[in-house]
Amino acid sequence: MTGLALALHETATNAVKYGALSQPTGSIHVTWDASDQDFHLNWDETGGPAIDVTPQARGFGSILTERSVTGELGGTIEHDWRRQGLRLKLSVPLERLAA
Repeated sequence: MTGLALALHETATNAVKYGALSQPTGSIHVTWDASDQDFHLNWDETGGPAIDVTPQARGFGSILTERSVTGELGGTIEHDWRRQGLRLKLSVPLERLAA
């Protein structure tokens, strides 16, 4: 469960620093559900600074988040760096969250 909390905290922090929440007009739409024994979370940013290129450098928090989701939780995390903002998809087996 700590890995999921870390992923959400890191993504929200980056949205405040660099993404949608760094602009007064920015917003984030978050949805989640559980199906096929997996928890799915979708994070969709809009209204922030335009993304002209996919970020090449990854910070310590982003690396730790990916390792937590894929290693500790056995899940997947995908980043889609669209011009209008980040779209993140996270999937984790429900059994790994039941601890």
